[in-house]
Amino acid sequence: MNWLDINRKTYKPVAWSLAVVLLISCSPFFSMGGNAAYLILGSTGIYFLFFANCLARRQARLSNRNLNYFIISFMLLLYLFFPIRQYDRIVVAAVWLLVFLTVLMLDTVILLMAARYFADIIFVIALLALLVFAVKLIGVDLPFYPYETGATGSKSLFFIYPGTAVLQGQEYTVFGRSLFRVSGIFSEPGHFGMISAIVLFMNPEILSKRKRTVITIAALLTLSMGFYVLFAGLCMYRFRFSQKQVVGVVVLALVGFIAISAMPADFMDRFFLNKMSSNQDVLDARTSAEFSRFYDHYTRYDINLFGGGRTITENFEVTSSDYRSFLLKYGWVGIALYLVWFFVMTYGRKKQFVLLSFFFFAVVFVHRSWLVDYLIFLFAVYFIPISYELAILPKNSTRTDPQDEHLQWSPG
Repeated sequence: MNWLDINRKTYKPVAWSLAVVLLISCSPFFSMGGNAAYLILGSTGIYFLFFANCLARRQARLSNRNLNYFIISFMLLLYLFFPIRQYDRIVVAAVWLLVFLTVLMLDTVILLMAARYFADIIFVIALLALLVFAVKLIGVDLPFYPYETGATGSKSLFFIYPGTAVLQGQEYTVFGRSLFRVSGIFSEPGHFGMISAIVLFMNPEILSKRKRTVITIAALLTLSMGFYVLFAGLCMYRFRFSQKQVVGVVVLALVGFIAISAMPADFMDRFFLNKMSSNQDVLDARTSAEFSRFYDHYTRYDINLFGGGRTITENFEVTSSDYRSFLLKYGWVGIALYLVWFFVMTYGRKKQFVLLSFFFFAVVFVHRSWLVDYLIFLFAVYFIPISYELAILPKNSTRTDPQDEHLQWSPG
């Protein structure tokens, strides 16, 4: 038995606990409302115990290079979560950045194992959702259990099927079949699309082609424009490496065009054309009129340099998921700090991998800004370039460092 086999046994607990924490940070439907604090504190508490064990075993450390990562991330933590603005308050979500500070100190092998475990979890979620979708596609009605989240502000109703959950209002009928926008166990379809994109943006060797295909199909069935933009960008990125992939995407695009052409007009209007209407601003089409008026008023009469605070949208009972919500909360300084954080975290990495990570960063920031201070987003931006720079782990190595560009790894 070599050193790597022994290390993997000691790494498994912390890697699995990190994968579970990553999943909880994706806000599955059962964590919404009053359950969130218990799940977050419980899962992160277990993770911190395993991380402490890693510190004791010297499997985690603060090296000279990741010290810069630690400092900028700590500054981000203070700015986002310390109550310095009018509508700020201490919230449990601050723990995500605390966990991320520990992630920066973990060995690369642990990060790779956690990423693979997380990807496997998303694969299982996608597979179960596709099975339920397929059963309903052939016309079989499945039993379901109604579940109301009880989230503060607005309650959400989910229909829990054997294997997946469907948010009320995301059902549709096509050719006489009652189907649904796939969302797995997450709060809504677009959310699942973003999480799926994170897995697909990582090095393809982390997950088998079969599993990636399942995740891709499920994500396409979310009918999420955000995922489609990310997926299109990922495909264009991969074009540079394989002509076969170009041919495959072209064939897929033709099949998709034929399938879309056969769809009923009301289906196209509801999920696609209405989102791209030239008669209305795209962002306004995605949010309420109340938020648009509030945003216009706030930005017109306030400099908005530091923002109004983390709970400003809750206080005035307005909601939005795009970058305008982030601007209201944290101002232009918050946006500038996040850009600085990104470039510090990716400094010295290979240019092509940084560009891929920045594309992901920008799309999520514009489209789902509420996700940017969650652990899953921070981990993805940090890990995507690293995952592409590693290949096969040398057998004669005695330790690994997540900041070493020349480390190699085995997907096995």
